[in-house]
Amino acid sequence: HNEKRLLREFEDGAAPPSVDLVQCITCKRTFLPDIWKKHTNFCLMSKAKKKYVFDSRSQRTRGTEFSVLEPTQPKAEPPKKPSNWRKNHKDLISSVRAAKILTTAMKDGTSLPPPPPHPYVADRHIKICNNGTAPLPLDLVQEIRRFHGLTSPPSGASTCVKPGTWCSQPSFSANMG
Repeated sequence: HNEKRLLREFEDGAAPPSVDLVQCITCKRTFLPDIWKKHTNFCLMSKAKKKYVFDSRSQRTRGTEFSVLEPTQPKAEPPKKPSNWRKNHKDLISSVRAAKILTTAMKDGTSLPPPPPHPYVADRHIKICNNGTAPLPLDLVQEIRRFHGLTSPPSGASTCVKPGTWCSQPSFSANMG
């Protein structure tokens, strides 16, 4: 009604008189002073009222056999796998370094360095060394003797790889795996 009344009053094209508008404290909207008084009470009440969340499921199931069923529990999230970012990062760094070595070797024409051992080789080798009773094949024992320049094992040495014996040299154990 207010808009129609204002339009009728100013049909001649004259500008409406300037009126000081008052701003609502809660919603920051501006109103004419007499409307602002009414609005303030309603605005404060609506802000203080708890928001009701509409549940469409209860509305849909009202009056059916599904309305008596208990609401379903939300599915529990599956446990997160432990992050292995550190291993991935180390793998990335090592592959970048290996690629750099490869490109420089290809440019210079030098031979490539030996590939790194498989990560599980050390585990297998350490088990054999710690056991100390696992006999080595005879041809491997002969190769070890030739590697160290020995024709026969020192006195008391057996054909087994034992920690602290003549065949557990650092250079040999690195090449063994």
